[in-house]
Amino acid sequence: MLLNTNATSQLLLVDTAGTYSVRTATRNGCVLYDTVNVYIAPKPEIITNDSVQCLINNKFNFGTSSLSTSTYSWRIDGKIISGDTSSYSFATTGIKTIWLRSTTDLGCTDSASATVELLKHPSSQLEFSQKMACIDEELTIKNSFIVNSTGMNYKWNLGDGSLSTDKLVKHRYASSGLKKVELIVVDSNGCTDTTTNSIVSIQGVKADFTINDTAQCLDGNKFTFKASNNNGSYNWDLGNGATSSAQVLNYPYVNAGPYDVVLAIIDGNNCHDTISKSIVVYENPLAEIIVNDSAQCPYENNFIFVANTSITTGTLIHSWDLGDKTQANGDTI
Repeated sequence: MLLNTNATSQLLLVDTAGTYSVRTATRNGCVLYDTVNVYIAPKPEIITNDSVQCLINNKFNFGTSSLSTSTYSWRIDGKIISGDTSSYSFATTGIKTIWLRSTTDLGCTDSASATVELLKHPSSQLEFSQKMACIDEELTIKNSFIVNSTGMNYKWNLGDGSLSTDKLVKHRYASSGLKKVELIVVDSNGCTDTTTNSIVSIQGVKADFTINDTAQCLDGNKFTFKASNNNGSYNWDLGNGATSSAQVLNYPYVNAGPYDVVLAIIDGNNCHDTISKSIVVYENPLAEIIVNDSAQCPYENNFIFVANTSITTGTLIHSWDLGDKTQANGDTI
């Protein structure tokens, strides 16, 4: 198909592809004829996997609706990259312009541009109310440095299996040792930051003590209490108003009854623990014998012995020695 524009100028601009007829006449009346093929390069189209990403771990994939007869070059972040497709990760935030230049096999060129945006990510820094704490002592942990804090969500891992989504965390540890605390912050755009820190130490002292015998009779009783910990200060409450600061103590009770013995231990880090154990001091029975007749004739005697023994708690077992190598058991003989 021949196109005729009827133009008479020496320079002609056309914007439609096709074959154009050209007629040239000289002043001498000579006429020349020719045809010109005009090709217009197709406008390239930039295709991207995403137009907005968070800065951390960003990766944009750029492509185009490829024509087999065209070649492409990209200008991304000041770098020239050849090929139909390109992948790129940006190092800074902001709006970035990507250029694509296409060249056909006939040498026709055109270009296109697109923009993508890199978002700031939230930044976090853990702050502890104290770097050393005792077991079961309350610690406060918070994020002390935040960028782009709108709509922030928090995911805490407190290092002992405990999790939290609170902005400010109050926590008590049940065991000693170093605790690794992790915080993941997520903003309203889904951008994240992860911070891991550690508490220097969670210190702990465990109070415990042994007793030689938890139940003894009043006469001759001697309780031995020994704290199991070798370090720290000891505070005993023996349940009857008596106290002691020794690690090991021997103590006789002067009155019968049940007692709660309490040991409180404080270590060098001012961590403390308390334990209580129960003992009992049995009262001594008051033994008394009632006999039916204290003087009887030989061969016809019949002595009846009755144990008249009292005790406020517990039960009694009576064992008799009748003085003639006879032994018996029971309340009445």
